[in-house]
Formats: sequence, C-alpha cells, structure tokens
Amino acid sequence: MQNGTEANATRSQSLLKVRKYDFSGVLSPKKGFDVSRKEILNSLRDCAKVIGCRRITIKQYDAWPHRVLCSRQIAVRFGGWDIALTEAGLEVRTTSTGNAVEMVELFMDCWEDCNDVPTIKTLSNHLYKINSKFSPTMYSRYFGGLRRLAIKIVKYKNGEISENQLLDKFCKKGADRGSISAKLRYTVFERDQFTCVSCGRSSKRDSVRLEIDHKIPVSRGGTSELSNLQTLCIDCNRGKGKICV
Repeated sequence: MQNGTEANATRSQSLLKVRKYDFSGVLSPKKGFDVSRKEILNSLRDCAKVIGCRRITIKQYDAWPHRVLCSRQIAVRFGGWDIALTEAGLEVRTTSTGNAVEMVELFMDCWEDCNDVPTIKTLSNHLYKINSKFSPTMYSRYFGGLRRLAIKIVKYKNGEISENQLLDKFCKKGADRGSISAKLRYTVFERDQFTCVSCGRSSKRDSVRLEIDHKIPVSRGGTSELSNLQTLCIDCNRGKGKICV
C-alpha cells in the first residue's frame, strides 16, 4: 500500500492533468433508482384513487403533486409506462382501428418533416409539438416498435401488404397462451362449469378435453382478460380456428 509521499510522487508522474473539479458526484445513485418499485406502484394506485379512475394518463400522473417520480423515469424503470400500469393493476388504454390510422398518419408526417425514419426522440418531439394524445410507448405496444412500423409502411407503399395489414396490431407468437396462468385457466373452467360453451360437452360427463379460447383473437387485439376467455372442447376450438382462417 502506498504511503502519502509515494502517492504524491505517483500523481506528479501521471499523464493526466490535475483537475480541481469534484467528480465524486457521478457516483451518487442514478436519479429515480433510489425509489423502490413497490413505492412506484403504490404511487400509481394512489394517483388513480385520487382521480377516481383505474385508467390514468401520463399527463394526469405528472400533474399530481404527490408523485414519487415523473412518468418518464417510471417508464425507464419498468420498460414502459403501460407495463408499470399493468403491474399496478390499473387499466391500459387500448388502441382502436381509428386511432391506429391517426398514429400511422402522424408517424408518416414526422418522417416527412425529418426527412428520415423517426426515432423515439424525433417522434416524441413531434407528438409533443402538436400536443398529440399518443406517445412513443403506445406505438411500441401497438405496432411492436417504430422500426417494425416503418418496415410495414414501406411494404404498404410498395403494394406488398394491404392497408388492413398495415393497421393490424402486432402480436408476438405464443403471447396468448403464455399470458394465461394456471390460476386464471382454472377460474375460466370453473366459471363455465367445466363445460364447452359451444357444444355443451363436459370433461367429467363426456371425458372430453377442454381448452381455453380467446373470444377475440390476440391477433385482432384481444386480451387475456377473464371476460375475453371461454371454455371450448378441443373439437370446437379447432373448428373455430379453421373458420377464423
């Protein structure tokens, strides 16, 4: 271990110039990370109670004087504003086809103004400038990311996909099955009395295999909420799949 004299000698031989600036400040905790995830979730729930609605917007939360962090910091912590709302047990605003049209139009407006494919930063600035109700997070949630949307727009302009395909909500393969927990699956079966809601056959009486089906397919914007789930036997579920195709 160096003593004080040896340390001073080493500094005098250093290739770096002596600076008076205090660099210790950069070692302090990153802003926003000194608040626990539990505190953030409780803050979101408290804000929803004050507003009296289970669906709160970014503007509503940022305007709340008792928030623990701003919405942007929360989005960074959880990987997205909507993800944080979901973990807090709050409702997430869905995007209708009409909104999808407006979102695509705004995205292409930004593309033309910047003369380049919009990034999160340029799109965010554009949406802020026009006081839009949309956010980059909503684009990522609905279209699966800005780059994915940009590619779809190019394909649409080249006549490779239809307008409906351009406006379709992105759905990650397997997300519909993976999002249904064992507890939720049993709840659906119990609610439907372990009976196929289509043909009436029962797993106990008819020894038929039952499955969980999405009334509105995930590919068309359906969710894995209890109200969108139903019990079907394997035959009815496969038959429904063929009709949908």
